[in-house]
Amino acid sequence: MTHKELTNEQYLILLVSRLTYSDNDEDELKRIVREKLDWDSILLMAKKHKIMPLLWYNLTTKGLKEAIPYQLERLFKFYYLGTVERNKIYLEELSKIREAFKANGLVCSPLKGGYLIENMYKDLGIRTINDIDIMIESVNRLKVIEVMRSIGYEQGDYDYINHIIKPINREKQIFWKMNMNNLYPFKKLHNSEYCKMTEIDFSFSLDFDLNSDPITMMLQRKIEDNSDDITAVLKPEDFFIHLCCHLYKEATNVMWVKLESDLNLIKFCDVREFALQKMEDKSLERAIEFAKNYKMEEAIYYTLYYLRKLYNDGYETNVISKMDISHKVLDSFGENDYGTSHKWNKTFLQRLFALNNLDELSKEPNYMKVKDSDNKVNM
Repeated sequence: MTHKELTNEQYLILLVSRLTYSDNDEDELKRIVREKLDWDSILLMAKKHKIMPLLWYNLTTKGLKEAIPYQLERLFKFYYLGTVERNKIYLEELSKIREAFKANGLVCSPLKGGYLIENMYKDLGIRTINDIDIMIESVNRLKVIEVMRSIGYEQGDYDYINHIIKPINREKQIFWKMNMNNLYPFKKLHNSEYCKMTEIDFSFSLDFDLNSDPITMMLQRKIEDNSDDITAVLKPEDFFIHLCCHLYKEATNVMWVKLESDLNLIKFCDVREFALQKMEDKSLERAIEFAKNYKMEEAIYYTLYYLRKLYNDGYETNVISKMDISHKVLDSFGENDYGTSHKWNKTFLQRLFALNNLDELSKEPNYMKVKDSDNKVNM
């Protein structure tokens, strides 16, 4: 991909959606901010791609902050400062959960932002999170529910108006248990204006086939390396696989199109930076081998194919060449929702930079049948 496929505003968004810069990346960033830019459009895209604080951080640390119109610069800065305070609360909660799990002998591993904020981004203000994801073994689901309740969490839906957590109805409980690869999210109320509620999401399989064997293996493998901490992070290759599976799941399932979060650059940034900072050739090879054994190659292929299109760091082609995957996976979606796969009408870049992709949906997915008491979908 060349920048000529994008508007200047889209190209700027792509250039700031990273931590690792080549000399050419930096030169391009300095060049593009000197162009006449529609900063209102940039603001909307930064919000959609969940990179508002990352944009401010990169332009500020590279001496380019003056390119941002003053009122918007202040908005970006306040968003960064608020993210710091919000993430402090989330990371404190994660620490409490890990201690409770250790005390009860429960094996788990923090995923995505819960690990990446401190260990990869290394700045509490530049990676936003809506929840914290944690991997658990399927056999421990009931024990996890018990432990979470003991530290003040409950499963339910947050009522933003009344600041309460509403219990889920029986129909939704049954649907979730039969179809989802995670426990219904846990929530806990807080008094902070930065974070009124924390949400914790426990997954016990990597996708909707509900096969828990890969996760069981991943958790066993990481204990071999961290026998003194049963709540430690996964091995690099396994963490990488999870990031790819998460990205692929959300990019190809209708639920996330409905939620307007099927594609955003922070997910690609997470995988890219983790691969560059934490992975070596050997760990990439082990990731592919594991993915082949558990039929997860499509997720790796999809992620690396589009990482190459967006960033082209040089290693992607070699890894992709080791997988025999049909190009069809790049253009298909909705198999889990409709029973058969559908083909996207828009290109990847068109979908990535659209504010949403609701126009791709011709009918409602199966999960729309599950509604809450107010007759609204609440996933």
